[in-house]
Amino acid sequence: MPFQSRDEAIAAAHDSWARTPNRQKRTQAARDALTRRFEDQVDPDRVMSDKARAKGVQNARKAHMARMRIARARKAGTPASGDLSGHDLRPAQVRDQHRAAFKGGTA
Repeated sequence: MPFQSRDEAIAAAHDSWARTPNRQKRTQAARDALTRRFEDQVDPDRVMSDKARAKGVQNARKAHMARMRIARARKAGTPASGDLSGHDLRPAQVRDQHRAAFKGGTA
């Protein structure tokens, strides 16, 4: 059924969610598909260990969410995360090695 307006479509979506007793079950297929997408991105040939692939998927998901926040902020004309001065934006491994060296230990 085509909707006459954006508001009608929004109202229909809210009605549908209001009648959904198990939200997790309703969205499971979409969440599984997104995980498969990230697995394909991180390890298309499935050569990584399950643990390494899971960590890669976690990072790919976080990167995806960060890009979505950036796009939303650009559209709204606001900074995505505020002022980043003073934040260490180096990769974690490099950052941890530098911290360990400064403290006299090793990472």
